[in-house]
Amino acid sequence: WYFVRHQQHDLGVLILASHAEGETWELVYMGLAPPGRGQGFGKHVLQYALWQARRGQAQRLVLAVDAANHRALPLYQATGFTEWDRRQVYARLTA
Repeated sequence: WYFVRHQQHDLGVLILASHAEGETWELVYMGLAPPGRGQGFGKHVLQYALWQARRGQAQRLVLAVDAANHRALPLYQATGFTEWDRRQVYARLTA
């Protein structure tokens, strides 16, 4: 877990996990609070995640993102991430 801070204010969080004996790392969650959005912090957080994965000798960094997340998709694409799988998730909600 990493907290995203700017000028002593918490703006978001980054969660990374190592898989397959460290060869693959996963960006589990990256989120910014509304005050931190639209200011380029997402790009910096993603660059930090890539740096941490390289530092951990990962061969790849993977993530899952909702196809409707129009804020995150351009950021991931601009950073060089490419789609390699698409899945649907079904859930049954109970009261």
